[in-house]
Amino acid sequence: MPPKKLLVGLGNPGAKYARTRHNAGFLVVEAFVARHGGSFRAAPLLGGRLAELTLGESAIWVFEPSGYMNVSGAPVARCLKRAALPPLSMLVVHDEVELPFGTLRTKPGGGTGGHNGLRSIEAALQTRDYPRLRVGVGRPEEESGDLADYVLEEFSPAEREKFPQLWIEACEMIESWVSNEVTSE
Repeated sequence: MPPKKLLVGLGNPGAKYARTRHNAGFLVVEAFVARHGGSFRAAPLLGGRLAELTLGESAIWVFEPSGYMNVSGAPVARCLKRAALPPLSMLVVHDEVELPFGTLRTKPGGGTGGHNGLRSIEAALQTRDYPRLRVGVGRPEEESGDLADYVLEEFSPAEREKFPQLWIEACEMIESWVSNEVTSE
């Protein structure tokens, strides 16, 4: 069955980044795949890892680009092409410093807000029109802190304690999107 939706999680590869704020997209889509009994497999021709799920009557592909976030656009474009889907049938899950930690918001499209992963996808697809699920990671407490260093830091123990509930809420939002019930805020 060909996919009707593509779910993309953004993050950086490797153990060094696995528990960082910048990998919130990976963490959410991995929770989603686990919740639905799926598993990822290497998809080297696409440039990432792919899981194939069926939710109700909808086939969905879940994709994690295997390169660094700032070059994720080309693998995402290849995956969309292989799935024969338009960008509007894709939901990109990414970290968002403009939202407090634990806040989840959908967005129908728009600018990149300085996010290098979104910038790369926009350049590869030549469009800003694709839905996103923004996962709030907050900003550093010190305004003088470097934002890049902050998002590449690991989540705090207090933040990690909140993951189970946060991932449930994110998965429910993705499930609503799959069934076309999601609304943007």
